[in-house]
Amino acid sequence: MRFRVLLVLILALIWAVASWRWYTCNIKGFCGSKTTEISQQSPATQAAPAAISGDLDGDGLTDALERALGSDPKRIDSDDDGVTDAYEIGDNTSQPLDTDNDGIINALDTDDDNDGQLSNTENNDPNSDGNPIDAFDVDGDDILDFLDADHNDGQHGDLDGDGLTNGTEARLGTDPRNVDTDGDGISDDDETDDIKNPRDTDGDGVINALDANKDDGPLADPDNDTLTNADETRLGTDPNNPDTDGDGLNDGIEVGGNRMQANDADNNGTIDALEAYSAPITSSPEPIAAPVSEQLEVVVAPSSFDARIYFPYNNAANPSLADATETYFKQVIAEANKGRHIALVGHTDDHGNDAANLSLGLQRAKTIRQLLIDRGITTTSITVSSHGEGSPIQSNTTDQGRQANRRVELTIN
Repeated sequence: MRFRVLLVLILALIWAVASWRWYTCNIKGFCGSKTTEISQQSPATQAAPAAISGDLDGDGLTDALERALGSDPKRIDSDDDGVTDAYEIGDNTSQPLDTDNDGIINALDTDDDNDGQLSNTENNDPNSDGNPIDAFDVDGDDILDFLDADHNDGQHGDLDGDGLTNGTEARLGTDPRNVDTDGDGISDDDETDDIKNPRDTDGDGVINALDANKDDGPLADPDNDTLTNADETRLGTDPNNPDTDGDGLNDGIEVGGNRMQANDADNNGTIDALEAYSAPITSSPEPIAAPVSEQLEVVVAPSSFDARIYFPYNNAANPSLADATETYFKQVIAEANKGRHIALVGHTDDHGNDAANLSLGLQRAKTIRQLLIDRGITTTSITVSSHGEGSPIQSNTTDQGRQANRRVELTIN
C-alpha cells in the first residue's frame, strides 16, 4: 500500500515538472533558442518583460492581436522605424492607424506619410525611447513631420517662397500662396521690410504689400513736385500737377522751403503756386546792347557730348539754328536712341526780376526740348528745368558776359 502511494506521488511530481517546462518553453518562450532570439535584438526593439498574459514583447498588445494585424509579437517595433507598434497602431485596435491610407498600417509602414522619406529619417524619435512625443514639426501645423506629407503648409512654412512665413502673412493679411499680393511687381517681403512695423510709404493706412496704389496717401507725391498730397491739399494746389497755375514754375519751387507759410511775392493773399506770374515787366530782361547772332549757337565740351546752347537776346521762342547746332542735335538724338538721358537747364542774365527770368530760362529749355522732339527724340528721354539768373558763368556787368549767361546747358547722362 505504501509503495503505491509513493509511486503515485513520484509520477505526479514528474507530470508537474514536465507540464511546467512545456508551459514556460512553448507558451512563454523563456527557454532555449527563443530566449536567445529576443536577447539578440537591438535595444530599440528588445522585448521588455511581458506586461500582460500572452504579450511576448511587452508592448501592451497581445500576441494574438499582433498576429492578426501582421505585426511581430516578439518585437516592439515591427517596421524598425523607431516608434513602437503600440503607438503606431493607436488606441482603436480594431482600426489601426494608416496615416497615408495606402493600405499598410503605420506599424508595418516604413514611410507613414508616403512623402518619399522613411519615417526614421524625419526625426520621429530624437531621444530614441520609442515614443515620438519629441518628434519634429518643422512647419508648426501640429502634425509631426513623419506623419505630415507637406512640411510647408503650417504657420512656420512659406508656401510662396517670398521670405515671409505663412503665419506672418496671415497676420499681415497678405496671401501666403502669392509672392506679390497686390500685383505691383514687388514681392511682399521686399515691401514689408520690418514685419513688426510693415511699411506704409504713402501713409494711407494700407501697408505697401497690400497697396497697389502708393500715390494716394497723404505722404505721397504723385506729381514729384516735392509737395506731399497733404501739403497740396492744405495749400490748394493740384497733387497731380507739378505746375498748378501753369506758369512754367514747379509748385514746390513757388511754395518755397516753408511749407506752412508758402511764398506770396506780391502779398495779395494768393500764394505764388496758385497765381501765374503776370505782373508787367518794366524793364526788358535782356535789353539789346550789342549786335549778336540771331541763331542758336552751340559750344560742345571737348571730352563729351555736353554743350552750352546760346540764345539771341531776349529770346526764347522759334530761333533759327546754325548748321553746327543742327549737326549737334542729330548727335544728341543718336545718343538718346541708345537709352541715354538728356537734361536741359535754362539760364538768363540778371536783367529783370527773378520770377520773370526763372520763367524765361524754363521757356528756353522747353524750346530746345521741342526742337529735339521735332527731330525725332522721345519725350521721356528729356527733362527740363531753369536756374533763371542764379547761375551765371560770366559777369553780368558787360554785354559779353550777359550774352554768355543767356544759354541752355545740355547734359547727356
